[in-house]
Amino acid sequence: MHVCMRCAVALVILVGPMARADFTEIIDPSEQPLWETLVGDFTTITFMEIPPVLDLDDEYQELGVTFGGDLNTFFFTPSFVNDGVGLDGNTEVRLTFDVPITAFAMDFPGITDVAYFRDGERIPGGGAFGGSGVGFFYGFVSTVPFDEVLLFDDFGEVFIDDLYFGPPIPTPGAAALLLVAGILRRPRR
Repeated sequence: MHVCMRCAVALVILVGPMARADFTEIIDPSEQPLWETLVGDFTTITFMEIPPVLDLDDEYQELGVTFGGDLNTFFFTPSFVNDGVGLDGNTEVRLTFDVPITAFAMDFPGITDVAYFRDGERIPGGGAFGGSGVGFFYGFVSTVPFDEVLLFDDFGEVFIDDLYFGPPIPTPGAAALLLVAGILRRPRR
């Protein structure tokens, strides 16, 4: 069976007639290196950096992110294929970044919906990703910075293995790669 793969670029109107955003979404664990190339420097959270906690919120504030939403706990399970430790966010996990960023990615089991926000307004990108099973990857790179990511599942729990997020402004090389990746990597039908 072929692994479900989608790499899409969209040109959309945001706020105002001239504001536009290009974004790339990657869903395929084998294409995580493409996301890393597009982003350059990024921060990784494996949830092993701190002891297991209930009600995760500001434990990662030194990395520039605060967690919110339903009860969040870490636990050991084979579903978290990277290291056995991850995040259980019940139906919602909200990540708020100290400064706007342009890239986000995650390893996760199950199904997760993703939405991006800038100053409380939703920006283009996101949707429902994954399926039953383990070992899914989702990556997002945008030319419009965002300061909040909402991960949710209306019919179950949000499980996150590892999180990755990138710099606030893409380097010129990364912006060019984003454009080239979008032109060369059209979604398969």
